[in-house]
Amino acid sequence: MDRFIIRTKIVKQSETDQASTSHQSQTSSDEFDDQSNENAQDSSMKVDSDPTARKRKIYDVKYRENWKIEFKWLTEKSQKAYCTFCNKSLSGGKKHLQRHSESEIHKKNERKLQGTVDIPTTLAKVPSNLFNKEVKSTELKLVMFAMEHNLSFVLFEHLPKFICSLPEKSVLQSVKCSRTKAASLVNNKIGPFSQAALADILKKCFFSIIIDETTDISAKKCLVIIVRYFSQIEKKVDSFFGLIEVVSATADSIFKAVISLIEKLNIPIANIIGFSSDNASVMMGHINGVKAKFMEIIPNIFVMGCLSHSMHLCASKACAKLPNEVEDFARNIYNYFAHSAKRQHDFKEFQQFAEAEPHKLPRPCQTRWLSLEAVVNRILEQWDALILYFQSEALLENVYGAQEILNSLINIKFKIYFRFLQHILKIVCKMNLEFQSESPRIHKLIPIISMYFRTICNFFLKSEVMTKIEIARINPQNPDYFKTLDDIYFGANFEMELNKNIHKLSKPELEQIKLNCLNFYIVLCTEIRTRVDFKN
Repeated sequence: MDRFIIRTKIVKQSETDQASTSHQSQTSSDEFDDQSNENAQDSSMKVDSDPTARKRKIYDVKYRENWKIEFKWLTEKSQKAYCTFCNKSLSGGKKHLQRHSESEIHKKNERKLQGTVDIPTTLAKVPSNLFNKEVKSTELKLVMFAMEHNLSFVLFEHLPKFICSLPEKSVLQSVKCSRTKAASLVNNKIGPFSQAALADILKKCFFSIIIDETTDISAKKCLVIIVRYFSQIEKKVDSFFGLIEVVSATADSIFKAVISLIEKLNIPIANIIGFSSDNASVMMGHINGVKAKFMEIIPNIFVMGCLSHSMHLCASKACAKLPNEVEDFARNIYNYFAHSAKRQHDFKEFQQFAEAEPHKLPRPCQTRWLSLEAVVNRILEQWDALILYFQSEALLENVYGAQEILNSLINIKFKIYFRFLQHILKIVCKMNLEFQSESPRIHKLIPIISMYFRTICNFFLKSEVMTKIEIARINPQNPDYFKTLDDIYFGANFEMELNKNIHKLSKPELEQIKLNCLNFYIVLCTEIRTRVDFKN
């Protein structure tokens, strides 16, 4: 009996353990299902850990129209909130939307889409393949329009954005603006309005005037006026003020044209504190120039000539001390190739044979004398190829003018002078480039010119002169300050070329070359000293 009772207890205990194990297994399975359902996007049912408990639904918060008042990027998609910046559906309520708007991904997508114009509703209904075809067709039309009218491709950095800002197609179809109307709008509406707005600013502040005279293709003499000022509102310093047609280019005519425009716009003459122009005698004449006429009515006006133009004049006058044939030689080479495609093509073969770079010969500009530096460097680079080419032209083809250029090429004096110009023009051009910057550099004017002026003086003046006498008192024309001809520095390439061909030159010829280069130094430094007040 006792044995039966014990056996019965063991069987019941075993059944109890099996039931407990089954219950634990069911609980683990339910928990796994709960985790899977939570990670699923569309979880509609959850099973409680208790198998006997009732299953319940979790309802998503539906989209509400008033959310769009606070969240402009929000729209509705399948009765859910949808972010147009991130292209994704959002679940949850207003707090969830707030957290999403503060996320880094959302802010990054918002920055990318700034300035993007929404596609109109009519285009949104167009099939995507047809829409892409229309976009590509529009891009091709824009590019071909630019090609037809020879417009710069830099324009396309702004043109597409400008087109996106235009109104609907129905408005554009009503626009009628051809050449005559466009010119009339600029001359009669936009121009006068802009000029009047600028005049209102100039009435309340001091300003400087920058003028220059030119002759256009129709032989009309025009005067351009730029004003330099500072506006706290627009943060500007330079503005185009007017383009006036003048009867003659005399100082009196130019001065009256400027003053009449200022008086017409009721701008006080006393507000003018500065005047600048090129260094022509008409503009900067001390007696009858425009500068002198301004100083009569405004005694304390600040006058400054174009420094870049001054450097060109200094180098041009200094070059007059070299033989005229040197500059003519550079121009003759350019003119020989300028209008003949056949000659340029034939010269390329000689460049390949001489292993020279296939570069073209630039043009020396008459009004910008320092452009001769690029011409000198290019001719020296192509010297051997030029000799071979002009030997062929002069001896085989017997072309008129080729023999004269060939004689200059084989004359060692010309190459020595070119080596000197290569040396000195590099320094003058560096000095000139310092003042072609778009940023203000007037505070660096005296230090930079003083440095370059001292560098040039060190080439031919004694070292004790440069150390004992201040730069403002140095007289470059004093022969007592000069070094001997053998001690004067004319450039490393000059010395190398001279030593290589010294047996081809007589002693008088050698001295004459050095004297001409010394005179170049003297005139250059004298002109710089005349135009720059080192004490100011």
